[in-house]
Amino acid sequence: MAPINLFDISISEAVRANASLKAVLEAAKEHAASPDVANTYPTLRLAPDMLGLDFQIKMVTNTSKRIIERLAPQKADSLPNWDADELKTLDDLIARVARAQALLEDIKPEDVEGVDEKIIECGLGPKETAMMEAKGYVLGYAAPNVFFHCSMAYAILRKEGVPLGKRVYLNAFMEPVVKEFIKKE
Repeated sequence: MAPINLFDISISEAVRANASLKAVLEAAKEHAASPDVANTYPTLRLAPDMLGLDFQIKMVTNTSKRIIERLAPQKADSLPNWDADELKTLDDLIARVARAQALLEDIKPEDVEGVDEKIIECGLGPKETAMMEAKGYVLGYAAPNVFFHCSMAYAILRKEGVPLGKRVYLNAFMEPVVKEFIKKE
């Protein structure tokens, strides 16, 4: 296997995370008894004091977009402004994830070459900012944030009875790297 670089740990993993999230949301759409039921999903949450599924999707897609803005700023002008997006239906959530995935797939390894040690300013809520090197930003903030919110989306839908196995989540991560799946009897 070739050495792992910043593109692999940022853009490639964000592409896979969005693909995983899209698969989870599509499974939820298939499971829903009706479009009306499916459209209750965006407001679902794990706990009363936790933000809903729509927020989890916003965090994954916004973080994906910010990875591009911070590591490949030359591509930032073509990125959409999602601030006004209202994610009211399950189809809205799926479409937003698909758009984020398409944006990420447009980034090439050469777009992020030479930025490993670039200093990134990262907002940590309304009252705090952290400064970190690009590689640290990806490993210490962006990737964990994407994975956390993907996992929360999975957990919210699983709690609501959507039949999600672990493989629904993992397939998008595994398919590009598995050489062969071997069935055991």
